[in-house]
Amino acid sequence: MSSALDLIKRSLRLLGVEASGETPGTNESSEALAVLNMMLDQWSLEKLMVYTLTNDLFTVTAGITTYTMGPAGSGATWETAYVSRPLSIQRYAAFVRANTSGLNTDYAMDYYPNDRFQNIFQKDITTNYPYGWTCDWQYPIATVRIYPKPTINLQFGLTEYQQLVKFGGLTDACVFPPGYENAICYNLALEISPEYGVEPSAIILDKARETKFNLKRANAQPVLMTVDRNLLTHGIYSIYGDR
Repeated sequence: MSSALDLIKRSLRLLGVEASGETPGTNESSEALAVLNMMLDQWSLEKLMVYTLTNDLFTVTAGITTYTMGPAGSGATWETAYVSRPLSIQRYAAFVRANTSGLNTDYAMDYYPNDRFQNIFQKDITTNYPYGWTCDWQYPIATVRIYPKPTINLQFGLTEYQQLVKFGGLTDACVFPPGYENAICYNLALEISPEYGVEPSAIILDKARETKFNLKRANAQPVLMTVDRNLLTHGIYSIYGDR
């Protein structure tokens, strides 16, 4: 299994700034590691580069509509395993779960952009099962609001994009799925080339694009088309009478 240093050495060889068998100096290695982690940080913003989705369940208390969400030890109402609030959330994959007579029943929730949530005239109405939620996406602790106000204790489920793991040191092993090592090496070569004053070859450019494309294609998930529930009707439409 390759280490962070192995990936860096290969990237430098691709650029032609290091020969086979050579090891970059301490300063060069540290700087390249910083660039590598910044690149992975940037990749985490590209959802198709993220290969892991995490499903979390949080406690919803009757009568409470506002919850903070942040990393473990932050004091947030909902604490996650991340170093901050989740990087990104599948906004249309949230639900509330009720346990009735030993059976879990999930009720889907709609995501409300902030302007839509603010335009709700009466936010204090109550129901057993909330059907809307919003988030302010503050960093590192975010605030989640649900609507309407629940009258019973529930669980709130979220599907979250898991941030790509960065390297803590040069000896850390590369624990990414198949295909990531090659993509990292070619794209890291692009990222560090300006620091060495080297123009990447056409082969490196093409391989960097190709390897990222292959990963995105492998990580892509089918998306089911949805329709706002307010647009749904329960009648029968006639194409002949337009009614």
